[in-house]
This record gives sequence, structure tokens and C-alpha cells, in this order.
Amino acid sequence: MFAQVVARLYYDLRAQSINHCSIPLCYSEMSICAAATTLTEEPPRESIGYRVENTAIAFIIIQSFFVGLRFFARHIAGTAWNWDDVLVPVALLFSYALSGVLIGML
Repeated sequence: MFAQVVARLYYDLRAQSINHCSIPLCYSEMSICAAATTLTEEPPRESIGYRVENTAIAFIIIQSFFVGLRFFARHIAGTAWNWDDVLVPVALLFSYALSGVLIGML
């Protein structure tokens, strides 16, 4: 019953807006359409933000472990440092920043 009333109001307002084409009627027409569509929408799904947060934290831990392992292996092997040994911690900092942005957006 209510859906029929909303549909009738929608068609009446649409006919008026075609004849007069005024902006308030367009806005009221959109609000009636929005009211009609909210009656049939599904309930919102649960947030999966915790999955993104857990993944970001896991990558922070894994990356830190492997970078530390890399420098430990360099120390044990006694090899000289190259330019890539300077860039790896910089890349790690950028990765931390990206993970922080992902967590902050939640």
C-alpha cells in the first residue's frame, strides 16, 4: 500500500517537473525516489576493516623480520654494505607509512 502511494507521488511529481521543470521539484522527486529505494534495500553488511588492519599488521611484522634477517646475515657473512642496503630501510619506512595510512582509514 505504501509503495503504491510513493509510486503515485513519484509519477505526479515527475509529470509536474516535466511541465514546470523547477529545481525544488527535482530535489523532492529525488528524495521520494530515495525514500522508495530505502524500503527495499538490504541491511548493511558487516565491516571487514579488521581484516585489512590484521593484514597490515602482519605485513609490518613479516617485513621487519626479513629486513632484520637480511642485516643479520650481512653481519654474520661479513660482506660490505652496498647501495641496496641503504635503500631497504627506506623502503621499509615507506611500507610502514602505507600500512599506517591503511589502518588510519578504517
